Amino acid sequence: MKLLKRQGYGITVNENNIADFAFVLFLCNILLGAIFRNALAVIGMARFYHLFSICIIYIPVLVLCIISPRKYIKIDFLILWISVILFLGITLLVHPEYEYWYARETYGVWDYVLRFDNDLYIYLFIRLVNDPKRILRNFKISSWIMYLYLGNQYYTAMKVGYWIQVRSDGTQIHSPYNLAFGYNVLSFALVFLYYALKEKKIIDWVAFGVGMLMIFIAGSRGPLLCVLLFLFFYFLTVFKESNIGRKSIYVIAFIVIAILVWVSYSNILNVIANLLDEFNISSRSFRMLISGNISDDNNRLPIWNAAINMIKDHPLGYGAMGTRHVIGNIIIMGHPHNFILEIFIDYGVILGLLLLVCLICGICTNIFSKEREDWRGIFLIFFGRALQLFISGTYWHNIGFMGCIAVGVCSYIDASRNKRRY
Repeated sequence: MKLLKRQGYGITVNENNIADFAFVLFLCNILLGAIFRNALAVIGMARFYHLFSICIIYIPVLVLCIISPRKYIKIDFLILWISVILFLGITLLVHPEYEYWYARETYGVWDYVLRFDNDLYIYLFIRLVNDPKRILRNFKISSWIMYLYLGNQYYTAMKVGYWIQVRSDGTQIHSPYNLAFGYNVLSFALVFLYYALKEKKIIDWVAFGVGMLMIFIAGSRGPLLCVLLFLFFYFLTVFKESNIGRKSIYVIAFIVIAILVWVSYSNILNVIANLLDEFNISSRSFRMLISGNISDDNNRLPIWNAAINMIKDHPLGYGAMGTRHVIGNIIIMGHPHNFILEIFIDYGVILGLLLLVCLICGICTNIFSKEREDWRGIFLIFFGRALQLFISGTYWHNIGFMGCIAVGVCSYIDASRNKRRY
């Protein structure tokens, strides 16, 4: 570890500190962007806020690459980045009709994939830190910071009674909920949930509870399903490693809780919803749970049908972001809100199946392998966030998906190093 500077106040700045700082900055990039947007608006330069926030995030990365290039210039990230560009470029050569969808200002390639504060680059920051304990610690620091920002967003929306959302044409709409807000909270709520389950500290349970309350009241239904599946996989690992007596306790407790929830959940939700009404707070998710519409497809069926027809018409695939030119005419984002359908459309059925098999093997290895135990926690957090992709979003713009890939690479390198050592 190379020492860079020692100050009289006992603060040591070293490579690890710089990498950790860069990681936290990247996870807080939404907050950074908001700060610069408001500051630059004073001088009429608000449109450049992305540029300023990106510079702040990547200055520490540049410092690391200068002082220790062999360690911090990550060849695997460069290969990934070049591969993405080549995939997009070759697809555009084969399908020049995609140019509009690639070049559009909102949801285009730059705005949604390649810009340096997008989710693709979480891979780089995970590889720079390359230590599961430090990544978890940095994620928790980021979670506290972002909770303050997201909490302020929530308070503002509740105060005025609606969320202000901007469409791609620049017009504003008022909405009783915010899909993006719920998933932004989810990323950090899962961190607190993991710490609460592992360390059983009250503060972590309270922080997780606050996050879930914000999601229930102001978010969508998707994050709730992600949390449930995260808990399922977490307890699956606990169950796998516990002794027979403890396994029996877990099974009995799960059955009892499931029966109690099944019998009384509607009454519990009604009580909570009535309490929210007393405070003049409406919750879309609570009301849909009570009415039995939590599994409502939310108008996704036309999107999924269009995606299925695309696969039938051209099973060999459409290339990078290949759904946009068809599904973009149904919903502005242009992605099918389903990971499996998007993989089949982009890569074709045969290659898509191979990729899905590889991903499933990687998931099972990182969750259940004893060799990857040190990385399991951070993998589960990113995996919980990536589960959104089965009902919403696109893998081209999902921090959970890219985080899982990066953690998988780190854990593979660690496991290989340990095998050579022994």
